[in-house]
Amino acid sequence: MAKLDVNTLGLCRQIFWSKCADSRKQWLFDKLLESKNTKKGRLFMVEGGQMVCEKALRLLYKMPKNFFTAVKRKFNKGRCAPGSEGMRRKRHGVAYEEAVEWLEGYATSHGDRMPDSPYIKLEYKTRKLHVYNRYRRERVENLKPTINKITWYKLWREEMNHVRIKKVSKIQCVTCSMHFLLQAICNQNTYVFCTCHDHIAK
Repeated sequence: MAKLDVNTLGLCRQIFWSKCADSRKQWLFDKLLESKNTKKGRLFMVEGGQMVCEKALRLLYKMPKNFFTAVKRKFNKGRCAPGSEGMRRKRHGVAYEEAVEWLEGYATSHGDRMPDSPYIKLEYKTRKLHVYNRYRRERVENLKPTINKITWYKLWREEMNHVRIKKVSKIQCVTCSMHFLLQAICNQNTYVFCTCHDHIAK
């Protein structure tokens, strides 16, 4: 990792995270096929011709450990590439495949992606159920098949784990902090009017 410059680091992460979920799995599967087993472990060739270990590969591409482990497990069992469309359509059907594509498009257009993070962050008020309802409404209007809510949550967890919802900041405004401080000191209800959007004072 020390021999790789900042530009190479940025290029590697752009190459990996600009791909859709299926393509990322296929890419990693191909990397595993091309890797070399040595006494020190498996080595992978990355951009620039450098050879790196598994841990360095994950750090270099900002790759979630559970994603790497899942693809590697299937690779070690001698299965076909886990990201191939044919496999998933056979296992889940066309509706599932199209739901993944829909959510990919939604996340890309509504989420924020920081250059140093592998995650796409949706607004903190976003709810997976609300996104599902929008997906289902659009599909029904266009007379296309849909998946149910249970499958939707499973899809999000297994296929789109990089799409996250922003968490509300735990830092309170000054008025909110004073409100709770007065309650603690006086041990009584203290009513404070506050304009903070994350806290509605009574």
